[in-house]
Amino acid sequence: MNIFQAANGAATFLILSALVGGMAKHLDTVQGSVIEHFMQNTPILYLGVFIVVFRVKTLLDDHRHFGESYQDKSALRYVGSLLAVLSWLFWALAAYVLSSTIRASE
Repeated sequence: MNIFQAANGAATFLILSALVGGMAKHLDTVQGSVIEHFMQNTPILYLGVFIVVFRVKTLLDDHRHFGESYQDKSALRYVGSLLAVLSWLFWALAAYVLSSTIRASE
């Protein structure tokens, strides 16, 4: 495992942890049944499932890409990695503010 694959795994942990933290923060304010709350607020549930599925998909794709034997050694690889880190931070932020689906979707 190289440094890019390790960063990809750490980003997955960050995003899923932010999702759990955001959901816990949101569920503290719920009065009554949690299941009933999610049945009335399905966009939160759908967006949460999308974030999990998309992050697992990108984890597997990026892990395979970063592990290929031939790697481009130009500066573009590092620019792409920097953009990946920025996108991971925005995904983590979206996961944390999941209860505000409009903000999370932005």
